[in-house]
Amino acid sequence: MFCANNQTGITIAGTGVAGSSAMQLNGPRGIAFDSEMNMYIGDFDNHRVQKFLKLNTTTTTTASESCER
Repeated sequence: MFCANNQTGITIAGTGVAGSSAMQLNGPRGIAFDSEMNMYIGDFDNHRVQKFLKLNTTTTTTASESCER
C-alpha cells in the first residue's frame, strides 16, 4: 500500500513474495469490493480471482482457468 504523494510502500498483509498458495498473489491486477466489503483481487500470473473475506484470514478462489465451467 502506498500513501498519497509517497513512493515508499508498507506491507499490510503477506510477505511481499510472489506465489500461488491461497494467501499469495503473483502479478496482482485490479481490486474490487462487494457490498459486504469483501475484497477481490485479479491474480494475473496465477490466472485467478482471489476473494478475501472481511475481518478474516481466509481466502477463496472465485474464478480460475482450472475451475469447472
